[in-house]
Amino acid sequence: MGNVTVEVIVKDKNKIVAKVRKESDLILLNFANYLVAILVGTQELSSKTFSGFIDENGDSFEIIVGYNTNRFEYTQYFEGYLAIGEQSGTPTRNDYTMFDPNHIKFYVETEQVIEEDGRATLVLSGSVTLDRDFTIREVGLFIQLKDSTGTIRRMLLLHDVLDTPLTVKARQTITISYKFKF
Repeated sequence: MGNVTVEVIVKDKNKIVAKVRKESDLILLNFANYLVAILVGTQELSSKTFSGFIDENGDSFEIIVGYNTNRFEYTQYFEGYLAIGEQSGTPTRNDYTMFDPNHIKFYVETEQVIEEDGRATLVLSGSVTLDRDFTIREVGLFIQLKDSTGTIRRMLLLHDVLDTPLTVKARQTITISYKFKF
């Protein structure tokens, strides 16, 4: 697929006070399964069920692609979330949630496709300002979608641990950006 990078920027009154960029640790199995589901076509007025997904609670689920009332592509049920956490560990391809059970999620606010270094680059980013000090040790990308029963699920796609934790003071703004280069 190319490569994936994650960038964390901390600003205080629009001035950058910290910035970290790194290659993503790995693409999770949830993400690989999700790509299969959206890239496999179905015939008109038909559908296909895909399994192998694990939600943030560790529960398995399926999604239906194609002609069905519970298909995942309904935009009102599809949202992207970024997450930050204060705990650390070693990510694995089977991760389904962050190490920090009290991680903070916030919406992907910006999505764009740009040309960078002669390659198509998808950028997903969002920001949050906290009212307390926070040490960022891990970041992640979640999506929320409907499963085959119509239940809303949140699923972790990318999970990264920073090589050096970032300490953020209360009222500083944290921006997370994932870049996918193709």
